[in-house]
Amino acid sequence: MKKIIILIVMCVVVIPVHSSAWVNCEGNVLNFQIGASGLLQVTSQKMWGDKKGRAICSVGEHWKGVHPEACKAWFQVVLSSMKKQSTVKIQYGDGYTCNEIPAWGNASAPNMIEMNQ
Repeated sequence: MKKIIILIVMCVVVIPVHSSAWVNCEGNVLNFQIGASGLLQVTSQKMWGDKKGRAICSVGEHWKGVHPEACKAWFQVVLSSMKKQSTVKIQYGDGYTCNEIPAWGNASAPNMIEMNQ
């Protein structure tokens, strides 16, 4: 019985804390930039609440844990979403809300990117 009570308490306390650590920012991509270094930056007022770009990865080198091959795939998602006028969802796991994600190269690295219809 004691083990069951401990398990229930763990589920009530631990699971909500872990699930709240992830945030999904969603919106239409207004534009993107790729700098000479390969840094891919995306602008979406709806996603982050302003018109400042957010770096999401680098197609040329590892950037904040994101592999360049993943970045190239994410770049295709960005291009496709703009062409189809679809929304993009970017997931972060660093505890920021969408409006708090730092701008430009100071942005946190995403965990994943998803295109929605």
